[in-house]
Amino acid sequence: MKQKYLLRISKIIFLFILTLIYSNSTYGQATDLFISEYSEGSSNNKYVEIYNGTGANVNLSNYQLWRISNGGNWPEATISLSGTLANGDVYVVYHGSSFSTISDKGDLESSQISINGDDAFGLAKTDGIGGFTLIDGVGEDGSDPGSGWDVAGITNATKDHTLVRKLSVTSPNTDWDESRGTDASDSEWIVYAKDTWTYIGYHGATWTGAADTDWATASNWDTDLIPSNHLNAIIPDVTNAPIISSSTGASVIDLAITESDGLTINSGGSLIISGTSSGNVTHNRNLATTNWYLMSSPVIGETYDDAYVAANSLAING
Repeated sequence: MKQKYLLRISKIIFLFILTLIYSNSTYGQATDLFISEYSEGSSNNKYVEIYNGTGANVNLSNYQLWRISNGGNWPEATISLSGTLANGDVYVVYHGSSFSTISDKGDLESSQISINGDDAFGLAKTDGIGGFTLIDGVGEDGSDPGSGWDVAGITNATKDHTLVRKLSVTSPNTDWDESRGTDASDSEWIVYAKDTWTYIGYHGATWTGAADTDWATASNWDTDLIPSNHLNAIIPDVTNAPIISSSTGASVIDLAITESDGLTINSGGSLIISGTSSGNVTHNRNLATTNWYLMSSPVIGETYDDAYVAANSLAING
């Protein structure tokens, strides 16, 4: 239950700790589902990940994964999908003999995920009249590319690598040449070494605090991109705990905080979470006049610092 507080104070810093449980907003920016990760690893450690950043839950029965082996036409093989993919969530289709690092994050086991570097995978969507149309892909139809396709200027990047879609991408893309690009700057993908499974199971940015404590500094995030309202954010326990400054308006889909000092929002700053969130947030609120203030707790699980309660007269309702 929300509590309302009526305060008259000369000038204090209003401090409260939040356990965040925001939900039911729709701030998704992606135009449709798209492939967020592709991994062609050692042995049978292979998977394809699909991301939903559309702002709404999506019925997966309206989508299929397509495959072409060693050159050919779409689709030589089809993987039917089912269930509901929540906004901000991913769906991982994996080979059944993958290591547990992969299978534990997986949603659908399929023998069709026997990826070799020259196998193309596409995401298709229902056309509403009984068929499906390709909307996104890794690789393309046509001739066998050989060992694999070049991506971001890396030779045969679809073989013995993990490809992760850049967080700046908000739409599927059927133009494979445009998607793979010619170098790291114009490609939609980041190419990681074989058996890199760090990012499986979520699509978003992880806080590193490499530069300082400023949320709005891109180099403080592992992808050098500040999270936005179509992405997720993870804040692990690191040296520099993040601070949202008074001039920053931050927004994410899901937020997971394990940082022991939590996240701090300075007075004037804001944070909008359109999905779900966990962890501690300290919100500093500067009330600079002698007026009366009506305070209403904005989230479930909020607790107030008792220091000001003892020092000021409060009228409490709720």
